Parts: sequence; C-alpha cells; structure tokens
Amino acid sequence: MEALPATVYERSQFVRPRDRDVDCHASAWDIDGNQDVRIKICIHIDADNFRTVHHEEGHNEYTRAYRNLPFSSRPVLMTGFTKRSAIPFALSITPEY
Repeated sequence: MEALPATVYERSQFVRPRDRDVDCHASAWDIDGNQDVRIKICIHIDADNFRTVHHEEGHNEYTRAYRNLPFSSRPVLMTGFTKRSAIPFALSITPEY
C-alpha cells in the first residue's frame, strides 16, 4: 500500500468538535475519487476505536486501489464486498504496530 496522503490527517475528523453537534458514527469518505480520502470518527483511546479506525481505513484503501482506472471501469462499491476487504485490514493490526 502507498503512504496515506497528508490530507487524511489534516482533513479527517478524529475528535468531536467542541463548537457544534456532530454525528460521530465512524465512516470512510472518498471525496474526489483520487487522493482525498477521509475518516470521520470521534475517537476514544481504546482497543475498539483502534480497530474501528483501521476498519474505516480499509474502506479507503479499497477505493484508492481502483483510482487509476477510468471511472466506468471501477468496480461497483458493494457494501458486502467492501466490508469483506475492510475487516481483514482491521484484523491485521498487531500490538507491535
């Protein structure tokens, strides 16, 4: 996998904003079909959130894998298939990581 673009860290929401109410349900966002991918989550430091943020990044890695194909040739993002690709990504993390 390629290194994540810096914008992931600059533009993602990792903590709940203090100035407004937001939905903190974890989700992955592919903004431009190329390099602008983001994660929205309100992290609490624990094992569940560690797995969840990696699970969401698995979704982003799936969409980035096809970014060089013409839009009409990209596979349809089916929820079941992307879940099957994101779950192993989250499970592959280790304490040493």
